[in-house]
Amino acid sequence: MRTGTGVIQMYGGSGLGNCAGGAGWTDLTDGRNSNVTALGFSLLPAAPAYASGTSGPNMRVRYVTIQLTAQSRSDPTISQTWRETVKLENDLFCPAATLC
Repeated sequence: MRTGTGVIQMYGGSGLGNCAGGAGWTDLTDGRNSNVTALGFSLLPAAPAYASGTSGPNMRVRYVTIQLTAQSRSDPTISQTWRETVKLENDLFCPAATLC
């Protein structure tokens, strides 16, 4: 979400230098009906899952919590918060237990 827009946007332009300039952004939410006031992502801690036994190469199955708050443009007293925890498909692989 770009600051001050009230909508969730995705950058689809080319080049990282243009990211803040405005060109290349696409709205993912309809700003005519809702005003997005907050969007946050939190990576949850996860215990390692060992490939064999209790040590050695392992991975961490990771989850992220997404929280979104929006209000109605026609009646700002109407507001709703959505919170969902999802599993990330790219688990974190660690070659040694001490690195995870």
